[in-house]
Amino acid sequence: MAPARSRDNYIHDLASGVADPHYDGITVLGRQNHVVIEHNAISVYETVAGCQTYHQDQVRWMGLVRDPDQQGGTSMNRSLFFVAMACLAAGFSSVCFAQDHATGDSNKLSPEEWQSRVNATRERLEQRREELRLEREKRLGPKREELRLEREKRLGPKRDELRRERENKGGELPPPPQAGSIIDPTRFGLPTADTAGVPADVTLTNYSGPMTITTPGAVIKNVIINGTLSVKAANVTIKNCIIQNFGWWGIEGEGAANLRIENCDIIGPGARAASNSAILGSGTFVGNDIRGVTIGIQTTDGASTIRDNYIHDLASGVADPHYDGITVLGRQNHVVIEHNTISLPNDHGTAAVFIKNDFGPINDVVVRNNLIYGDPSYAMYVAAVTPNGAITNVAIENNYIERGSYGYIAVENSKPTIRNNIQWDNQREPIPYPKR
Repeated sequence: MAPARSRDNYIHDLASGVADPHYDGITVLGRQNHVVIEHNAISVYETVAGCQTYHQDQVRWMGLVRDPDQQGGTSMNRSLFFVAMACLAAGFSSVCFAQDHATGDSNKLSPEEWQSRVNATRERLEQRREELRLEREKRLGPKREELRLEREKRLGPKRDELRRERENKGGELPPPPQAGSIIDPTRFGLPTADTAGVPADVTLTNYSGPMTITTPGAVIKNVIINGTLSVKAANVTIKNCIIQNFGWWGIEGEGAANLRIENCDIIGPGARAASNSAILGSGTFVGNDIRGVTIGIQTTDGASTIRDNYIHDLASGVADPHYDGITVLGRQNHVVIEHNTISLPNDHGTAAVFIKNDFGPINDVVVRNNLIYGDPSYAMYVAAVTPNGAITNVAIENNYIERGSYGYIAVENSKPTIRNNIQWDNQREPIPYPKR
């Protein structure tokens, strides 16, 4: 039981001639005392059945580099994290990044011979999705007629009252809400395509560049931008613009202080290609119409205000995307998310608002007065993963929240304040439009 140390090794290309090998890079199987495993590059190709767990655990071990901001600790390199997530979403069974601390080079290993295992995993996932769908149908089936009759009994008198009121006024009133109805953000007084994005009276011209903004205080407005706009300077404003025909990012502003994006239409490639976020950065993002991407707004370090945006029709060209409306993934302090409409697809959604400390601690996040609907796994997700720092002072209040596939708000290892939200299951309950 003597101490052991494993350092500076490169373990890769494991292989075996047996039918069902179980590959491991380093094993610690008992009777050890004081084992140090550090500064190694370990590449192990193995497919696992639980794809969601695999995405979380596998990526958590990728791209680890020393971070001078944390005393002796490790944190994930953000760019490697996103590349890893993209590769996993695209279907690679394993992607390993071996970080060379002397040169900073990263070598991606992705052997084609594992494609058959990837396909098998996808088939198992599709089978499980179908099982869950049938289970839900079986659970709700016998109650559907009962729910319809109960709804008719409850809404019948109100319908008659509305009909009489309409006849007296001589005008048309909206029909009463019913379960399974299409949600109309206008009736909540929240953003839609009519109120967000470029105003109708703005005349647009084609943008001729530059695509990388390095001038502090630059203002870009009333133009159509084709491609990713990269912001590398502070206090930049992008207003009344259409950003389209881009790849990974619409506007990439990580590290650009006080970025302001206002009343823009940001249109991703949708199902035609892979994409990440319409906006990556921190700052003030107000009144934008965002669609056709995997993630609406991805906040980075520092403070942000996200208000009056319409995030909808998210789409991706990869096989297994993970849709999010707004993400807060670590090193944020004072984030306000208010008065937005966030609609997620009925499949492959994670959460409309996703708060998780992948890159560090999170403090002072307010999510209020939003309309959140669609069918992600959960409407909101708040999770602290040790030892990346705590999630503190999160408030979720006064929102309209439609139930996700598994619930409304998932909480792990954190204590958000949750109050005064109106929640409903659109498959079983009428839409709770506010009274006028």
